[in-house]
Amino acid sequence: MGLVRGPGVKDSVQWESRVEFWLQEVAALQRQLAGLARSSQAGGNPNTVALTEKSSAYLALFRDYSYAQGIFEVYARFNEQLAVE
Repeated sequence: MGLVRGPGVKDSVQWESRVEFWLQEVAALQRQLAGLARSSQAGGNPNTVALTEKSSAYLALFRDYSYAQGIFEVYARFNEQLAVE
């Protein structure tokens, strides 16, 4: 099963830069999640509205993180495939 290159992708250097970009995105999302965890632990007893807002923020960050992780894995596998060829 061969992988198909996306439009405008000519060599592995572009793929490597995209992998690096997604690594940075994943790291940024991890920092944001860690920041939310710290801020939720620092506060007292939040009310229902505050919990709903935190829950929504966690869900959005987790969705973004999952997407970025998936994209990173695709690029990493493709980059490995190029290295083998």
